[in-house]
Amino acid sequence: MLWLWLGVVAYLINAITSVIDKFLISKKIPSPIVYSFFIGLLSLAVIILVPFGFSVPPLKIILIALLGGLAFLVSLFFLFTALFKNETSRVVAAIGSLTPVFTFLLSLLFLNETLNAPELWAFGFLVAGGIFISIEKENLSWRIHGLTPAVLSAFFLSFSYVLSKVVYLEEPFVNG
Repeated sequence: MLWLWLGVVAYLINAITSVIDKFLISKKIPSPIVYSFFIGLLSLAVIILVPFGFSVPPLKIILIALLGGLAFLVSLFFLFTALFKNETSRVVAAIGSLTPVFTFLLSLLFLNETLNAPELWAFGFLVAGGIFISIEKENLSWRIHGLTPAVLSAFFLSFSYVLSKVVYLEEPFVNG
């Protein structure tokens, strides 16, 4: 049952960081692109892994990894844009429910991965639940706040995930 506690703690940490991001983007750093840039700079900390078995991967893998990193930064920009304009709980729920959809479609397209029937049913229920959480009922009409940046964030995050898998299928962890 350790996996259950790890999952709960992971979601708790995600919730805390989302609230902190909302605070920073609303009060301290009023530009999503500046915040994304500084988060991207933190990625350079990966240099500390060089002594633990790094070797230069093939150019193709380097380019795929760089594209994946760029996709992640673009995803952060759209996430922070959505957080700047909308409620954290709705933005995170929308991105959380759309990311698996895009990841599934991109994995099907690029990696030829599929789900069997029971997995598809479970996947559908989980995604539908996330979408219903992110929808707000207002004036007897349903609408989703900040749909465009949230959808773009989910897409680029999924693209980053799929490219990361391609890299890690070819390279060990430190190289990836």
